[in-house]
Amino acid sequence: MPRISYTDVVLNNLAIHNVLELMVSLAQLLQGRPNTLGKGCAARREVLHSQTRVRPQQRLFVEAANIYVDGISVLRNPHKARRQIGVCPQDDAVDNLTVRQTLNFYATVKGLKDVSGNVQKVLSALNINSFETTTVTALSGGTRRKLSVAIALLGNPQVLLLDEPSTGQDAGAKRILWKALQEISNNRAILLTTHSMEEAEALATNVAIMGTRMLATGTLASLQESHGGAYSIRAVREHGTDVAEVEDTVKKSFDGKVSNFIESYGQIRFNIPHDRSALGSIMRIMEGLKGNVVEDQEQATRNDVGEGSSTGYNQGSRKLLSDYTITGPTLEEVFMNIAKESGVSRGV
Repeated sequence: MPRISYTDVVLNNLAIHNVLELMVSLAQLLQGRPNTLGKGCAARREVLHSQTRVRPQQRLFVEAANIYVDGISVLRNPHKARRQIGVCPQDDAVDNLTVRQTLNFYATVKGLKDVSGNVQKVLSALNINSFETTTVTALSGGTRRKLSVAIALLGNPQVLLLDEPSTGQDAGAKRILWKALQEISNNRAILLTTHSMEEAEALATNVAIMGTRMLATGTLASLQESHGGAYSIRAVREHGTDVAEVEDTVKKSFDGKVSNFIESYGQIRFNIPHDRSALGSIMRIMEGLKGNVVEDQEQATRNDVGEGSSTGYNQGSRKLLSDYTITGPTLEEVFMNIAKESGVSRGV
């Protein structure tokens, strides 16, 4: 993983406090216009605005800064540092050049030695070989986005800044792009902005959720743990059982923690508060409702010393359910919970 560090970074009298702020400022410094915000790139402008409280149209003054990418100073060696950075802005590169000519141009501007070899690698990685002689103006919106990502990948940079790279692509094209990004993610730092929860779940190891300010950061697992809300449980009601009896038994089995119980044509659905440490107990209760006896280690120990069983679902009660699934909270649920808790559901 490339080492990114900084010292005394101050933007418009406000100090940089975290890596996200640093990555955004780094993107601006390396785009050849270190004192102004570039056109387009709306997501990065909004991130910068929310983190530094600077209006997007204002100049971004870097009063004191030393940013290093793998030990290379961005200010002292900007051209060398740029080779370690790949940027995919929101605006696509659109010109009358063909796809290959466009990539050749950017590879040359970046100062790459093996222009032809680098271009061929990114054409193959993004699966756009068949478009190499097509003019960019004739490409679909999704293929243009792939070309923008391909430009960012030229030279195999160690840091990638991707602003909604899959916008305009169909489901199949998105998965090709995700697979390419997953394959190149080792030993590389990637900052990706997206409105797609599916994309974030597929690609992200760490997530930052933003509204008018930073709302939450962490791994997917840690955010699910702290903001997940509830497990979603779906089950099939055993034929011949009474709906009211099943609902009453389920609620009693979970000590009144069941919410949103719904039954429809033999299918039931309900929620249980999300607690990873309780997942084993939840599964044992569900197995009990299927008529199976499942004892945990603590219960077995009590039985061995003669204390007996105190849990009805482990006593071979009659079968009320025939099958079930337990699903953890999705990132979209986490996102909505965080927005609600923060009171900024608008503009997140």
